[in-house]
Amino acid sequence: MTFGEIGFEPISSGGNGYIASLNWWGTYQWVIAASKPFSSILPLPDGVRYTTFVATEFSILDTTVQLNSLALVIGDLTAFGERAGIHVMDDLLEYGYDLPSLGSSFTSDGSLFIHGLFSDSLRLADTVLFATSGEALFIARFDANDQLEWARIIAGSTDILTPQFAMAPTGRIYVAGGYSSQTTFGDSLIDPFMTNQVFLLCLDETGHQQWLYSSEEPIFCNGARICAAPSGGVYLSRTRHQGFDATDVATSHFSPEGVLDWTTPLHFGYGGNLAIKSVQLQSGGLATAIRNFTNGPGVKVVAVDANGTLEWEFSDGADGQNWATDLFASSNDALFLTGSYEQGSVWGPFELGTNGGFEPFVVKLSSEPLGVSSTAGRSELSIAPNPAGDHIMITCTGCAGLDAQVTDALGKVVTIGHVSAEVLQMDIARLPEGLYLLKVGSASIRFIKQ
Repeated sequence: MTFGEIGFEPISSGGNGYIASLNWWGTYQWVIAASKPFSSILPLPDGVRYTTFVATEFSILDTTVQLNSLALVIGDLTAFGERAGIHVMDDLLEYGYDLPSLGSSFTSDGSLFIHGLFSDSLRLADTVLFATSGEALFIARFDANDQLEWARIIAGSTDILTPQFAMAPTGRIYVAGGYSSQTTFGDSLIDPFMTNQVFLLCLDETGHQQWLYSSEEPIFCNGARICAAPSGGVYLSRTRHQGFDATDVATSHFSPEGVLDWTTPLHFGYGGNLAIKSVQLQSGGLATAIRNFTNGPGVKVVAVDANGTLEWEFSDGADGQNWATDLFASSNDALFLTGSYEQGSVWGPFELGTNGGFEPFVVKLSSEPLGVSSTAGRSELSIAPNPAGDHIMITCTGCAGLDAQVTDALGKVVTIGHVSAEVLQMDIARLPEGLYLLKVGSASIRFIKQ
């Protein structure tokens, strides 16, 4: 397998895991391979922390751990991809007849949550949980020293599907998923209105239920994604049936008290259009990645502000059979979309080749994607064509009398024009190929010169 110029052989014949470090320009700095996929990864100022669940053997760098039972492995890497430590919690987990489905999440303060589904029984440290009806959905919290603080069963049923977890900065915990039969949530026993009904559950900082929302919309439950909001509330994005093969993806905001504040449709199409992930933006809004199977580009990213108003949308990744799996936001709202593709893939001016099979990819979107003005409620600014050749046509309503300023990737002003009408043609023939930013008043937009 090759990551840029870095290649290595798989460590095991089963699923392998990897952690890759890229600089701001997308160049691989280092890649670490492991014999098992990682359950969660937490970027730190001085490195990376990871977790994985292992039942037999786990190898990473120069370390191999032999196990006789299910264990949680917590490891640390330095900023240079070197091993900083590894902790095996082999006395943590014991289960009944069936192997539990487990996941883990980190909070910003380094606390660890383990969550998932189990049948029969599950022991976490000195706490034993029992499933009384088919499967039980549980969550447990560990402190920064990996000591168990508490463990709770939060739902019980025969078919709880694709549970998702999100931790709010206020300490609240949100859980979303699907269910198709009678299910227990705390002291409530609920019969679903339809198959694959979506639920949204709010827990306090000790895992006790605060409120429950159960949607009566026809929804693909595996298309439900949640993201905690800075206010202590939560965003819920999900894929809804709209008749025959039609679906749409919508996002909603719930207050910390469980009040549905607003719902905004993000995408309509046909086939298996699914919400992949939603991430909180520093601006207070939300960006959602959507896997789009409707006769066109493979991935769509849509951003809304804190009130649910559409700010921008971006569709691309054509021809590549893209299987985007995750979305991340940086401190300045740059977005990173990751996943895999086959048959080659096209992202704007970038063409990704393939050596056969699935290839991993990372795509970076700026906080103002190419060709999209993120100035909702202010001047409407657009550029055509984009990517551009020798000239660009600038359209900007309400901009007459303002200067149009183009800066390069280093922030240097390279061209200035004056807007005297709604449409302005600007000569950029002398500019080298590359990425540029056009500013007109308070509005701005990025474009590529080819």
